[in-house]
Amino acid sequence: MPRLAGSARCVLLITMAGALSLLASHASFAAAKRDNRPLHARIDALVESAAMGPLAAPADDAEFVRRIYLDLVGMIPTVDEVRAFIDDSAADKRARLIDRLLASPEFARHMMHTFDAMLMERRTDKYVTAPDWQAYLYQSFLAGKPYDALMRELLVVDGAEPATRPAAKFLLNRECEPHAVTRDVGRMYFGMDLTCAQCHDHPVVEEYVQDRYYGLQAFLVRTSLFNDKKAKTTVIAEKADGETNYKSVFTAESLDRVPPRVPLGAAMVEPAIEKGQEYVVAPAKDVRGVPKFSRRAELARLATDGHCATFNRNAANRLWAHMLGRGIVHPLDYHHCDNPPSHPELLALLADELRAANYDVREFLREVALSQVYQRSCVPPAMRSWQPGDLKTVVARQKTNVARASKQLAQAEKRAEAAAAALHNATEKSASLEQGRDRARSARATATIQLAVATARFEEAQQLLELSALVEHDRVEAQRRWDTLVERWTNQFQIGRLKPLAPEALAISLMQATGYLEAQRAAARKAIADKPPSELTHAAAADRPTVESQLIEARTYEAIRRSLTTFVSLYGGLPGEDFAASLDQALFFGNAGVIDGWIKATPANLADRLQKATTDRALAEELYLSVFARMPSEDERARVRQYLESRKKDRPLAIEEMIWALLSSNEFRFNH
Repeated sequence: MPRLAGSARCVLLITMAGALSLLASHASFAAAKRDNRPLHARIDALVESAAMGPLAAPADDAEFVRRIYLDLVGMIPTVDEVRAFIDDSAADKRARLIDRLLASPEFARHMMHTFDAMLMERRTDKYVTAPDWQAYLYQSFLAGKPYDALMRELLVVDGAEPATRPAAKFLLNRECEPHAVTRDVGRMYFGMDLTCAQCHDHPVVEEYVQDRYYGLQAFLVRTSLFNDKKAKTTVIAEKADGETNYKSVFTAESLDRVPPRVPLGAAMVEPAIEKGQEYVVAPAKDVRGVPKFSRRAELARLATDGHCATFNRNAANRLWAHMLGRGIVHPLDYHHCDNPPSHPELLALLADELRAANYDVREFLREVALSQVYQRSCVPPAMRSWQPGDLKTVVARQKTNVARASKQLAQAEKRAEAAAAALHNATEKSASLEQGRDRARSARATATIQLAVATARFEEAQQLLELSALVEHDRVEAQRRWDTLVERWTNQFQIGRLKPLAPEALAISLMQATGYLEAQRAAARKAIADKPPSELTHAAAADRPTVESQLIEARTYEAIRRSLTTFVSLYGGLPGEDFAASLDQALFFGNAGVIDGWIKATPANLADRLQKATTDRALAEELYLSVFARMPSEDERARVRQYLESRKKDRPLAIEEMIWALLSSNEFRFNH
């Protein structure tokens, strides 16, 4: 790719990746107006139209019910819930279950855990306690706070007001250090890890340049911590002045007074304020300054006002990854032209629909959950079931697509270079020249990603053609290649993905399977019935079931909070990195006594129910439905029967050992 010199190159590069999102977003939004199908149907159409290989079969009821409970409420279903769902013959039972889970307080609790891990990345507490922060997240999701409003609050709140202080944890925990905040805002708001561009342009990602990094930091460089001695607390302060600049450690290229700029957006023009009138509260000794114009608040507004394509794409991509286990752009923090989305049209559609739904997280996740893409089985199709079809025609068509995309990119590069040069050489920077440059950049970015996607599909078509030739005479090599393609198809959402449980979901699911969680629910239910809280007695009659369910969930959660903390300390890593197996985990699970305490027979728990089972067959069903949310196979029934027969003298202990064995299995630790 030809390179421009100096600032012209930087300006060109900082908009390339976003240009596709802008064009594709506008195009898909226009198409959405003409397409009256629900979003989940359009999701399926886009994924299926891009698929050249086979699609996995729909997940059966057992696989689906376990998956949807874990993804929406962060725990496996109870045995009664599994039986009721499997026995329900209604055609709309999956949709009804999705709606019920989304309306539950457990959904808000699971989103609390999910966003806590995403935003704070399991950092230790500073200034705001974890319970206060988590309560803020829980109440936000319980009330249906939109995604954009939540993310806006994290940047705007200064921590001075007790009622809103928990939202300031995002900045306070990072000490308001400009580089730390710039890195995490870049990642979590815009899907771009710009860290490497702090000292120089990224050596691999051509679009991640210092101009982009410092344009974002310019919004944050005036923000700092303030020790409020009167209130005896630390809050967030901001100055009305202060600029940022950079110099590359490699090229010595530099820029002073870098203008604030949202990634891929235009430079912000700061409003003119009369000298001496810059503050609402002027800073002084022991006085926190509050400027009339806050760059940080302006960043929050620009990111979340609905017009920032990078924010919308990142939000949609993260919510999609929560449900599917992988982003359309993956890794999530590397949106750029050389890491194109697997389905550009799909990502543009999701970003537009999230915005059109006013960033309603429930509504967005509901549509994803209703899609056939989400509901596909994790079991890949067998190679023997594959019908290759006319692959030579497919290869030829994809080759033509690559040639067309290459030609379009070459033309777009020439136009972009010419437009940038015209603006650079002009004696007066006219608006028409700037608009021409921006249009050329957009076309170049679109062509870049179109070529990347076309090339990937051409390579897949070639691999399928080669595979079809191997099937008849080299089954071993054919199977090896098939397995490689299965991984690719899983990444392209044609097959369901195995997802490790987060520490919180693992802990709560262990409690659910053993019956410990139901015992805590029963205790909470009894306490509320014996002494109804004022929230319940003062609620309108129509609202009482909802209020009661929230009170029961909250009391149950408080009863298990300490156990969750233990699991997070042992199993918790960064989101997506949980479950890196360790010796401490193995010792805890096998020897700490916590799990054994949940397993040991107590009234109505799993071990107690199994001991009261009238037949070994009924026992095996209760065991497998409780732990795996599925019926046992005939082989598994036989093994249960054989093990119990071999342990007739200590049957209660044998039952507890079987529960432990299933809970410690790989099947339990993954969502599938």
